[in-house]
Formats: sequence, C-alpha cells, structure tokens
Amino acid sequence: MQLKPHFMASNTADAQKAKAILESKYGRHPLAKANVVVALGGDGFMLDALKKVMGKGVPLYGLNFGTLGFLMNQVEAPAKRVDYYLSEKLNGALLESLTPLVMQGTQVSGAEFEAHAFNDIVAQRQRFQQCQIKFAIRDRVSHEHLVGGLVIGDGLLVSTPAGSTGYYAKAGGGGLYLNMDSLGVLSICAETYLTSGERERPEQLERHFNQIIPNHMQVSLTVQDEKKRPVCVVADNRAVRNVRTCEVFTDPDKTVPTLFDEHFDHRIFNRQRVVRHQGKALDQERLRRLQNIREY
Repeated sequence: MQLKPHFMASNTADAQKAKAILESKYGRHPLAKANVVVALGGDGFMLDALKKVMGKGVPLYGLNFGTLGFLMNQVEAPAKRVDYYLSEKLNGALLESLTPLVMQGTQVSGAEFEAHAFNDIVAQRQRFQQCQIKFAIRDRVSHEHLVGGLVIGDGLLVSTPAGSTGYYAKAGGGGLYLNMDSLGVLSICAETYLTSGERERPEQLERHFNQIIPNHMQVSLTVQDEKKRPVCVVADNRAVRNVRTCEVFTDPDKTVPTLFDEHFDHRIFNRQRVVRHQGKALDQERLRRLQNIREY
C-alpha cells in the first residue's frame, strides 16, 4: 500500500522543520485522503491531534518533539533525518485503539454542554469551599447500578488508561495498561459516603475512593448545593463552570486507532493484547474486534 501521510506539527521550530523535511519526501496529503496521520509535537499537541482525527478511522502516529511525550514515539537521533526511518517505523508499529470519554450535562443556568477527553474528566470545587457531588456508576447497557455515593471534598476524577499516569496517578490512583478496556474513578482529597444498589442512605465511609471499572460503565454526577458550593468540570483542556449535572462515559464512535513503536514502554502495554499494524489502514472489522476485548 502506498504511504499517504498527513503531517501535523506544533509551533516549535524543531517540529516545523521536521514537518518540512517529511513533506518534501512523502508529499502533502489532505486529511480526507491520508491513510495515516503523523503528529509532531508533545503530549498537549497529541491530544489536539487525537480530537481532530477522532471518528475518522485513520491511524495516528505521534513523534515526540515536546518534553515528556507519554503518548509519543521517540525521535531517533539525528532528528533532522527523521525521513530516513519513518516508513520503517510505521510498517512495524503496534496498533491500539484510544477511545475518548465524553461529558454531557447542564449548568446552573440551564445551558447544556458536551466535550470529549482522551486523558480524564475532572469535577472539582470552583471556590474555596468543599464541593459535594452525588455520583452513581451504572452499566450503560443493562442500567445495573454498581456503586454510588456522595463525595465531599475537592472533587471526583474519571480517567482513561491514556490519562492514568497524569492527574489520576498523582492523586493516588493506580496505573492502567494503555490497552485495557477500563476506566479509573477516583475521589480527590475527599471523604466518600458509599451506597449500594439504589439506596440513598450511606452505608460506608471511605477516605480514599478508587475504583477501576469496565469502560462500558457510565458515571452520573449531580452537584449538591450548587450555588453555595459551585463545581467546575474539566475535560482535558476544556473547562465548564457552574455545573449542575454531568454524565461521563466512553464514546466508541470517536475511537482513534493509534500506532506505537515496537519498543514502546512495556510497562503501559499488556503484551498479550498487542495488534500489529503491518502498514495497513485500520478497517472497521479490526476496530470492532479491538473494542470487543474486555479486560477488567
């Protein structure tokens, strides 16, 4: 298959220089006609690239021209000769699907909002007072209630595996393999009064609530005393203030097939679930097979 890459680059000088070198060798291909997208930048730029290509079915390959580059593949020295090895890297890359979270809700004013996040969605206090957030975790298909309760403190966080080494880990959550079909739900500096079933009365107090759930679960949030204790909900780089209710769940229709080098950090992959790209564009059948694998 002829390689038709679409290149995106951050505004840094190194990324722009590499983009020019690559386009001189592989040509310029519009996103609509590309069979792979190459993002040159850091983690923040990679998040922007993921949102630009989500739902299009075209694989995304990131090259690190930033600082940490958790989701990025490392640039081999010398970086100015990136055109020498890009084709080989793409043909031997490992394929994984990254599925974003979506938040849908209403503000105190009655206005509705929606936003996607590939890292995490955080409901947090907006002012100096502790927030109070009632939450419920349910199966989106059967509507079976898993757990619920009331969080009193700084807030509640829902993380994807891709975001689990960031805020989620720093707030005390455990790491998730990048290719696990799971989410992490974590209270932030808060007391959590848990309920089971559909009961309203608290049955158990936990100082630190941390639960890993299957990614077909939905987390429902309802802010208590929202005018006195306002809450802001943040999806990656978008913040919505004065939130009243919010539903958080995964959006499989926006899944992005993402490519990683063979030697990508083994600590964040379950190697038994690796799928090789072999230079082929991801088709819908392979995408469905990836999504149907369950590991909790």
